[in-house]
Amino acid sequence: MSLRHQFDEQRFRALWDYGCGVVEIGSLFNKSKSWATLTAQRLGLPRRGTRLTLADRNEIAAAYRAGASMRVLRDAMRGRHPTIERETIARALRLRGVKIRKRREARKA
Repeated sequence: MSLRHQFDEQRFRALWDYGCGVVEIGSLFNKSKSWATLTAQRLGLPRRGTRLTLADRNEIAAAYRAGASMRVLRDAMRGRHPTIERETIARALRLRGVKIRKRREARKA
């Protein structure tokens, strides 16, 4: 293995298990967040979802109740959470007890 690809795997695993973010881990190894994500996948570490704050969840629920679609919510949240997906929005809504509208109903609203 070349020096370019060597890194402290034990340290990486410890940081991942501790809950450090991929940006932080990447910077500690002088690499990118993409490197940290791919390294975690290569090592078989568990995937991490987007971490929404309580304020984010409340904001999502309020906007959805006001008629915003999940697509609009996802696009609005991407500034803070670039990898957020529709299912993350849906999960946040279900946790708040919000009934998910069918897609046709959402388009009419």
